[in-house]
Amino acid sequence: MLSEPFRIGRGVCQGDPISPLLYVTTFELFLRSLNKNLRCIPSQGLSFKTAAYADDLTIGTASLTDWSTVNSQIRKFEALSNTKIIKANSILVPLTANARRTETEDTKSFKVLNENDPIKVLGYQLDSKGYPYRNAWPNTINKLKKMIKNMKECNLSFRGKILVAKTMFISKIWHTAYLTPPNSKQTTEINNMITQWIKGKSKIFPSENYWAKVERIRIKTSLSDTRNSSIKLVLNVTSNKTKAWPEKWKLYLKVWRRAEGSRIFSRKINKTEFCAR
Repeated sequence: MLSEPFRIGRGVCQGDPISPLLYVTTFELFLRSLNKNLRCIPSQGLSFKTAAYADDLTIGTASLTDWSTVNSQIRKFEALSNTKIIKANSILVPLTANARRTETEDTKSFKVLNENDPIKVLGYQLDSKGYPYRNAWPNTINKLKKMIKNMKECNLSFRGKILVAKTMFISKIWHTAYLTPPNSKQTTEINNMITQWIKGKSKIFPSENYWAKVERIRIKTSLSDTRNSSIKLVLNVTSNKTKAWPEKWKLYLKVWRRAEGSRIFSRKINKTEFCAR
């Protein structure tokens, strides 16, 4: 199936198949320019400048005078990408009393959040101090439960389950983790839900590969610093028959790569950890 002919023009145009690539490229340049010209502000032990998720952008400035730099970079980005940032739909969140009392020409076009007004970031509510809404993770876990319940009705292969876990579940987890990391109890609950769903009642590998079984499946998270965060799905597989392992090593890798295609980290001859990033 072919699309209608299109002409590559300047900037980002709705319906242009190459526009997403242009947008990502220009947006990356915009972020680099902001990070280069802004001063850091402390935020829960981190030095914060910018945080981007898809087309949502959070900018932190050390003072209102930095907004002249921000506006200058916005104008350059708009000219380069042929897009328009709607400032009326953007929100300015003053973090100090002095910032709330001060207004400049560069901040007049933004909607200013009052001290006790609620705010939503990526669909999640924050309190007046900018801390994540306490029900963010319970809401996410409930959504995961509904998604898993719906997926149980689908007759998915092991490969299909891994694909769903990586695309739907992990993205949902990361979306909330962008705001706040889960605690140990929440992490355990998420691990158990996904593990039980992936294992199910059916055998993961063909019957002739009885010598291998899945020992455990877990989510490994490192979300204390969003700049170096990672979420990965980890499967530990243990051989029931160590002697049979070397002869069937190639077959086993072939089965696994066909099912998942992940990178492989060897630990012992009878125990291997597979990471699906």
